[in-house]
Amino acid sequence: MVSTADDLARFTTALRSGRLLPPAQLAQMKQVTPGSNGYGMGLFTVTTPCGQVWGHNGGLPGYNSFALTDDRGRRSAVVLMPTGISPKIDVPYRTATLAAVCTMFGKPLKVT
Repeated sequence: MVSTADDLARFTTALRSGRLLPPAQLAQMKQVTPGSNGYGMGLFTVTTPCGQVWGHNGGLPGYNSFALTDDRGRRSAVVLMPTGISPKIDVPYRTATLAAVCTMFGKPLKVT
C-alpha cells in the first residue's frame, strides 16, 4: 500500500472522530494495555507537553512514519522520515515529532 501524509492524516482523523468505527469498537482501541507504554488495540497514546495524542507508527528499512491526532480527531500531525529509527537520529526525530504535535495544538515548539 502506498500512502501520503494527507492520506494518513485523513485516516487518523476519521478514526478518532468516530466516522470509521462504532463507539464500542473505538473505545476498545483506546483501552491501553498495562505495562505497554501506552499501546492499546492498534493505537497508542502519548502525553506531550502540548497535549495528549493518539496514533500509530510504521516503518520499513530506510523509512519511518508517525500519524497522530488529538482525542476527538479534529487535528492531526503526520511525520514521515526517510530513515529508520537509530541512536544517531533519535533526538532530531523526537524533536520533529514533538514540534509537529505542538503545532497541531497551536502551541509551536521553540527548538534551540
